[in-house]
Order: sequence, then C-alpha cells, then structure tokens
Amino acid sequence: TMRVGHAAGRHGHPGEEGADWNDAVRALALVFCLLLLPVVVHAKDAAGAKDHSLVGRYQGSEISFYATNDFDEAWLLKAAVDYAAISAKSVSEHGGSEWLKLQGRITQIRYDGPAGRSSLEILANLQAGLAAKGLTTLFDCSDEACFAGTMRDSYLLGWQLDGAQQNSRYATHARYTLASLDRPEGKVYVAMLVGEGVPGPTVFLRI
Repeated sequence: TMRVGHAAGRHGHPGEEGADWNDAVRALALVFCLLLLPVVVHAKDAAGAKDHSLVGRYQGSEISFYATNDFDEAWLLKAAVDYAAISAKSVSEHGGSEWLKLQGRITQIRYDGPAGRSSLEILANLQAGLAAKGLTTLFDCSDEACFAGTMRDSYLLGWQLDGAQQNSRYATHARYTLASLDRPEGKVYVAMLVGEGVPGPTVFLRI
C-alpha cells in the first residue's frame, strides 16, 4: 500500500499529495474537537455533578452545586406558603399543610443559567421536558402568587427553598413547579425553582 501511495504522489498533479495531507489533518482535527465538545460545554460544572435523567439542563447552564443522598428527608412546597406566619413563628418552618414531607433518595442541583435568558423562558422549557416524560404538574406559581399572607417578596421563596445565602438569586423573579411521576419502583417528585437576580438566572432542583 505504501508503494502505491508513493507512485500516485510521483505521477499525480503538482501539490496533490500535499493537499491530501492537509485535508487529512483537518479531518482529524475536526474529529478531535467533536470528541472534546461535551467536556468543554460542561467544563465549569461542580466536581462530581451530573444532570438528573428526568430533568436534564437548560442549554448553556452550569452546575454550581450538587448533592445526593441515598436516604434522606425533604419538604416540597405544594401550595402557597405563608412566610409572614413563619417569620412570626406562629407556625413551624415546614409545619403547614402547604408542605409535602418525603423520605427516600434525594438529589439537589443548582444551575447557573445563561445570561440574557428569562426565568419564564427557562421554566417553560423545563416544564415541557417534564411533560414529555409523562410527569404531572401538582402545583406551580410565580412571584407573589407563591405566597399567602402579607409577605410576598419573590426573594423570600428562594430563601425558603434554596437557603438564605441564595436569596439574591431570586430578587427579581421566582417561579416554582412541583411535578410527579408514577413508576414501578415508586413515585418520584421533581421540585423546580427558577429565579432571576444576582448573578443571573438560577435553576434549583430537588428530586
């Protein structure tokens, strides 16, 4: 085979052998770049983090926080929350009927969303993905509609669901969806909180 290639190079058009070599190099470079692409796209994800198969990620987002426990408990919001009553300590933090208490495998993921995307667009995209996989929406709300009582600032929902240190992420908007799916191995719940604030769009999942 090497002798045939050498003969073709000797009798072909001037520069033909060099052109073929350059094409081969470019083709190899393209394959190498394609192989690296998934790593580059998610290069800034937190160590050990991965998407959940039921939800995935909004394109261009990066995982800034990831935690999973084989068995733990979680409280998921299933109705408007009275934060004023919680603040006044007239009810316990998760003691009202608006909370769904669960035990089992718990996964929490926080994504930093891409700049220039609204919380409405991101949530609609994720909701469509859940519906396509057969999940049923149990509760959803936006901003003031997520609250009962007198305290209705959107950042309070972030404070309550994502932690006090993250409340600035929800300063402009906070949108929430709770969905579920019945599976042979048991029911799974997905709670999605999507915010607009500082430093930008945020998605917080508890599954």
